[in-house]
Amino acid sequence: MREERLSSVSETNLMVGKIVLITGGTGGIGKATAIGLARLGARVGITGRDLRRAEQAAAEIRTFQEIQRSMRSPPTCPPRQRCIG
Repeated sequence: MREERLSSVSETNLMVGKIVLITGGTGGIGKATAIGLARLGARVGITGRDLRRAEQAAAEIRTFQEIQRSMRSPPTCPPRQRCIG
């Protein structure tokens, strides 16, 4: 039952329009928090001591942000075509 509640929360846009900064977002609980907030629609920034790890974590978080944005965006029509639905 708990997992059902969590999955229904993760499918909502609770954090759309919010900007958050996660310190220590390159690993562990900070990275997990950043990914979770990105899944909820937040725009996420992270800090960390290791630039390489920060870049890797940022790329991973960016993936979740792009997925979230694509789920919210209405479908687009190619030029000179009519969209249905």
